[in-house]
Amino acid sequence: MGGVEGGAPESDDSGARVEVVPDVVRAVGRSISQAGTELRSALEAVGSEVDSLLESGWSGPAATRFARGWTETRDSGAGILAALADLAETLDSAAGTYEQTEDALTTGISSLTL
Repeated sequence: MGGVEGGAPESDDSGARVEVVPDVVRAVGRSISQAGTELRSALEAVGSEVDSLLESGWSGPAATRFARGWTETRDSGAGILAALADLAETLDSAAGTYEQTEDALTTGISSLTL
């Protein structure tokens, strides 16, 4: 196993070994999820400030351009949040799949009659 406890070794097409440690994969997923939570909070806080600014009576071409720019930024942020959530979910799922594969291989090996 290359010295990494809990890793599920695999070979890629080149024959190189790849080891996966599900707990590490899950930890990365949790970090990504936390980053998404922090980004969501920041976008909400800034959004509140922007709403207050735009509702304060500011008008004219600059206000219109700013509002349009904020809308694009907010929408892009929502896309990033969705991507982060998908990535975190994918990592958690992958960790589970690697654990199941490793368990199946371990069960198969331990059931061999020598």
